Amino acid sequence: MKITMPGRILLAITLAAAAPAYSASLCYDVEQLPVVVKIRDEGHQIRVFPLAKASGNQYLSSTLVFSETGGWRQGGQISCPNAVCDDTPLKYPGLSGETVTDCQIRNFPVERVRKDAEKHTSLRGDQLEQNTASCIRQGGKFWFGISYYAGEGIGGVGGVGRYDPNTGRLEIRRPKVLRETSVHHVAHDGKSLWLGTAGFYECIGDAPTQGLLRYEWDSGRFESFKGKRGGPCGFVVNDLLWRAGQLWVATELGLAQWNAKNDTWINYLPAPGASPPIRETRCEDLYAASLDKLKPGSGEYERLGLDSPYFLFYETLKAFRPDFIHTYRNNHP
Repeated sequence: MKITMPGRILLAITLAAAAPAYSASLCYDVEQLPVVVKIRDEGHQIRVFPLAKASGNQYLSSTLVFSETGGWRQGGQISCPNAVCDDTPLKYPGLSGETVTDCQIRNFPVERVRKDAEKHTSLRGDQLEQNTASCIRQGGKFWFGISYYAGEGIGGVGGVGRYDPNTGRLEIRRPKVLRETSVHHVAHDGKSLWLGTAGFYECIGDAPTQGLLRYEWDSGRFESFKGKRGGPCGFVVNDLLWRAGQLWVATELGLAQWNAKNDTWINYLPAPGASPPIRETRCEDLYAASLDKLKPGSGEYERLGLDSPYFLFYETLKAFRPDFIHTYRNNHP
């Protein structure tokens, strides 16, 4: 569960992979990381929202704007009620040009989703949470992710689903890789589903779980970027947007762009106020710079404890980018 505090946003990670994820979660401060919290499709352009900064009784996000004709430019400051600018429901454009906000579908069978979850857990009644707020409409059907809060006696089961509003047919899939994570952002490129995952636990922040996943509905095949090179630099997906043959991914480590035509990834580091206001970056460079910034040695982070931002970010990299950590260890004995 993401909770913002004045001037801060915290991120939780889990260290006990074998047990249910919510059984051992810790938090660290990502305020010093290049967080992107939202991507908004504005028709002729997209607007990117970096983490908002406290300013008096409000938060201001120094937004960036991208268009195919004009490239990147400063987008001006936008007032937000909190650091993650979650006041406006996110819209996910379908390939047909239609949009759906927060899965507001007449007669959507939420209770059938809950009933399906009971096949995979002993939780019942108010203890069982199933949130189907992330949706995309494509091919006349609604595709949705299932998320849940785990803590304080509450839990759930993750998964993905497809609903046909014309026939009422509901299909839910809960493959093993999704059962212990929330799928809280969904995009569809016409062939595959893109799933943004995170854990919402009894801890301040969102926990990295599976990162970004690509799922082919017909074959059931998953593609994960965990433990591999390529894909977005970040591990907690804050937003997804499919637009004009490109997938945009907002994470706690900047912005990523996938070009479907040539199957290439570009990662960007926001730099509001600079010229240009955003620049391409290598994930390895970003990881090393972030570790250096979080390294203990002064102020509140002077100790190398198990709850220090440095340690928790390091552990996340060990899980998601082991090759980088191997190289980093050799260069930083």
